[in-house]
Amino acid sequence: MADGGGITVRPCRADDERGVLELFQRSFGRPLSAEHWRWKLLRPSTIENAWLATSENKPIFHYAGIPTRFLLAQAPVDMMVSVDTMTAPEFRRRGLLTQVAAQVYAAWRAAQVAFVIGLPNQQWGSRAAALGWERLWPRPAGYGTGSSTGACEATTVCS
Repeated sequence: MADGGGITVRPCRADDERGVLELFQRSFGRPLSAEHWRWKLLRPSTIENAWLATSENKPIFHYAGIPTRFLLAQAPVDMMVSVDTMTAPEFRRRGLLTQVAAQVYAAWRAAQVAFVIGLPNQQWGSRAAALGWERLWPRPAGYGTGSSTGACEATTVCS
C-alpha cells in the first residue's frame, strides 16, 4: 500500500532482515541479532504479524506483534503482543505510527485478531489513545526504569 508520498506499507519478508536490523540499531541505539528477530517475529503464522513502511525501498518504520492464542470468555481467540515499534530518526513526528498502525489493525481485524496488548512508550505520545489503546493497569511502584510507560495497555482491533 503506497501513501502517495513515496512511502509503501507492507508485511515484512525474510529479505528485509538486514534493513530491519539496521533500523533497530538506529532507533534503539543497540543491536538486535538476526537470530533473535527471526525467532521473535518470523515464526510460521497464518497472520501477517510484522509490517514495514519503506521509502526508496529502505525500512523507515516497523510495527509488529507476536501472534498468541488467548482464552477470552472461555473461547480461544488470536491476539497480538505489540513489540518493537520503531521509526527511523529522520522520519519521526510524521504520523507513521498512526498511519501504519491503522493499516495493520485493519489487516489483523480481517484475520480475526481479537485485540492487541503492549507497553506503549513515551514516544507514542497521544497516538496510543488515538489508536484506541486503553490502560489496563499501571506500572507497579519501583518497577523498571526503561523507556516504557510501564502501563500495560490494550486496543481492540475486532468489533
